[in-house]
Amino acid sequence: MKIITSSIIFLLTACSSASALATDTPRRVLVTGAAGQTGQHIFRKLLAKPGYAPIGTVRSEDSRQALLAGTAGIGASDKDAPPPPTCYT
Repeated sequence: MKIITSSIIFLLTACSSASALATDTPRRVLVTGAAGQTGQHIFRKLLAKPGYAPIGTVRSEDSRQALLAGTAGIGASDKDAPPPPTCYT
């Protein structure tokens, strides 16, 4: 689990660099397995970061609905929030 946590921290640190946010267009990031434990964590962290619009892939419609229901309100306080999260089955 320590390796996974370290990878997540590295990914989020790399994504938050100033050069990554240099444009006004939200960056689209594909998160495969977004319904899984690690995928949900990454999907929600990216959704909460200004300038990112994550795209998630899941295995079923039930997983999609659960993931999107769990993201309600994340990033809502940001006036320049990206479009609602996208999730594909």
